[in-house]
Amino acid sequence: MIESANSQWLFHKSMQNFTRYSLTALLSVVVLSDAVEAAKNTELHIVPQEKLISQEAIRVAAKRAYVDSFSENIAREVFTGSIHFWKKHLIRQQVNH
Repeated sequence: MIESANSQWLFHKSMQNFTRYSLTALLSVVVLSDAVEAAKNTELHIVPQEKLISQEAIRVAAKRAYVDSFSENIAREVFTGSIHFWKKHLIRQQVNH
């Protein structure tokens, strides 16, 4: 009876391992074949650029970006400067009262 239980357990474990490895092999074959097929069907399409960007357009865009960033920096400095001013003002008011 113990030998029968051991045999059943061994058979069950063997079937589990066989199933696991069979499925792994099957999935590997399917994925590999899909990858090979996809590699065969991959084509590179290079579309020629129809209109070249002129140097003047690049210069104007760069100047606009520079002016915008300069304006943002000035606004940031004014804002932080006003915060510092009001903090000092409030501290002076608290000290004087």
